[in-house]
Amino acid sequence: MHPGTAAVRAYYQQNTRLFRIIGRAAAALATHRAVWSDGARTHAQALQTVNMRLAARCTALAHASGQVPRALDLGCGVGGSLITIARHSPAALVGVTISGAQARIAAAAVRRHRLAERCHVLEADYHALPLAGPFDLIAAIESLVHAAEPDRVWREIARLLRPGGQVVLVDDVLAAASPDHPLASTMMRGWCAPALSSPRAVIALAGRHGLRCCSDEDLTAATRPRAVPSALAALVIALGRRVPLAARRTHSQLGSIALQAALHAGVLQYRQLVFERVDG
Repeated sequence: MHPGTAAVRAYYQQNTRLFRIIGRAAAALATHRAVWSDGARTHAQALQTVNMRLAARCTALAHASGQVPRALDLGCGVGGSLITIARHSPAALVGVTISGAQARIAAAAVRRHRLAERCHVLEADYHALPLAGPFDLIAAIESLVHAAEPDRVWREIARLLRPGGQVVLVDDVLAAASPDHPLASTMMRGWCAPALSSPRAVIALAGRHGLRCCSDEDLTAATRPRAVPSALAALVIALGRRVPLAARRTHSQLGSIALQAALHAGVLQYRQLVFERVDG
């Protein structure tokens, strides 16, 4: 396992329970951000915005082909997206997480919701997946930013995606700043996010593997980023440089504050990019 991947695994092993508590999302099995769009009026609905978008895409694929679409969730967390998509579409789903703790929670939730016939949870590294395609839809929600080697992950995506298939990426990206910006670098360090880059760089990387970007939507405002006082932001940056990396929970919390400050200041954006495989 790549050292960077091992760090991400340790990060989620240690922080998953905390994320669910902080996000008020344990019941929804959500570790992704709330997105206040598409008519969402409550926090519970906002947590499901991206999942419902994926379910709608799977339903459209089923109607277009007359077949059950196969969907892959790269970085499935504790299974919230899998369960929502399965409940609102006919898709057959595979969820992949690097964290054994997350995989156990997700698999138990799938069984509890009686969806085991259509949902499978796999503990694996998305740099080298023990899976065969083709998949009609591949989703990566707040996960590819953790990739130690993004080119290898996109190669895997292209290998598994059918011609004409779709990739939906929802993640943080650099806006006008460089990765060396103090807020961005604090977030990257705290959240084990070495692959944080600009939308242009992500689109170019996907393009090298035969994937064309057909949609790019800025969801930043819909996440309702919180303003962070400049004194607190400066303290977070200073602590992020001094606290030992072994203090993972502390770094995660510092990264969360830096993320909110960076989103509010326009250093980072939260975007949805959709790709299609155009090669044969």
